[in-house]
Amino acid sequence: MYHEVSRDQKAKLPSYEMTPFYDIPVELFEKQMRKLVEEGYQSLLFEDVQNLDASKKYVIITFDDGLKGNYHHALPILEKYGLRATFFVCVNSIGSNRFMKWTELVQLIDHGMSVQSHTMSHRPLHNLHDNDISLELQESKRIIENQLKNDVNAISLPHGSYNEGALKIAAQEGYKFICTSDFTSTYYDTFKNKPAVVGRIAITSNMSMNQFVKCLNYNVVEILKRRYAKQAKNTVKRIIGIEAYRKIYRYIFNIRVSH
Repeated sequence: MYHEVSRDQKAKLPSYEMTPFYDIPVELFEKQMRKLVEEGYQSLLFEDVQNLDASKKYVIITFDDGLKGNYHHALPILEKYGLRATFFVCVNSIGSNRFMKWTELVQLIDHGMSVQSHTMSHRPLHNLHDNDISLELQESKRIIENQLKNDVNAISLPHGSYNEGALKIAAQEGYKFICTSDFTSTYYDTFKNKPAVVGRIAITSNMSMNQFVKCLNYNVVEILKRRYAKQAKNTVKRIIGIEAYRKIYRYIFNIRVSH
């Protein structure tokens, strides 16, 4: 799970527009993509996960939010190494400052990528009423499909926020793949169930190449360390509430709110 790929020296700025750890330098992103190829991984889109060869290695590369660097920096590198990725976009942000335009999203699809839903407004779903959740999921799917003539069957849940009700509504709205930010194991059999709830590994700018390779190769110590850290974060969110957690997080990193 990626967010942004950038050439800017964000670490030198007094404030940020997003979580700084989610802004990956171009050079690091290219090293990671090169390593995927060197390790023998083939990239898949979600709908490709069927009848796979058990002797081969596969990876699903995803991007959340629909930020401009996905098009300007990530796409050329993905193409250079023959890799495909899925881009989850927040519809209300498309074309606004820092986010891709519809024309750029069309280009992603023309280059073999997939564009899927990250809801309409990027609000945490578990705080919403069922009708609002349905609107977020239904309208984003409809608009993306109408604009891009591209099937939308996967969704990434904003802020990793969801509950059983949100998962049920996502299934009702026709989503076959529901992506969380949970650091959980996703087994091949998961994709035989519809909808499939998929855990992901968040790739951050402070992750070393050694740690990246360990995650790829499912090093038990590295996996458990990151899983427990994620569980601890989720526990804090449950105790103080996700809105309070987000306020504290924005304060710590001096993040300017844009959506």
